[in-house]
Amino acid sequence: MEESQEPNEIKPWQIEYKFVNDEFKKDYVLQRIAAAERAHFELMVDRLDENHSEYMDWLEAVNVIIDEINRLKTIYRQLGGSFGSEFINGWCNTYLDDSNEWKPFGWPHIRWLLRIYY
Repeated sequence: MEESQEPNEIKPWQIEYKFVNDEFKKDYVLQRIAAAERAHFELMVDRLDENHSEYMDWLEAVNVIIDEINRLKTIYRQLGGSFGSEFINGWCNTYLDDSNEWKPFGWPHIRWLLRIYY
């Protein structure tokens, strides 16, 4: 007996987006990451000493924020985004010029850069 395999079966809580494209999704997740990083920075500014009575609450808040940042980064990568010089499918994404656009380049360029710095 064969099971019916529908590749894009939509769950009851999902919808098909008509106006939310991939760029919007990535931008939205990046905004959420930025907000979480700001929250983490606020906690670092108000860092508590280990002997402070509220230290464990502060530490728990820091860990919650870090977990959220990691979760959002995973979602961003699943959407095809990358951070800095991460390797994706054998390519290293990094800036090659001042256009602020990511330009992919592969191993020959990386070996050349390593020759310069090492």
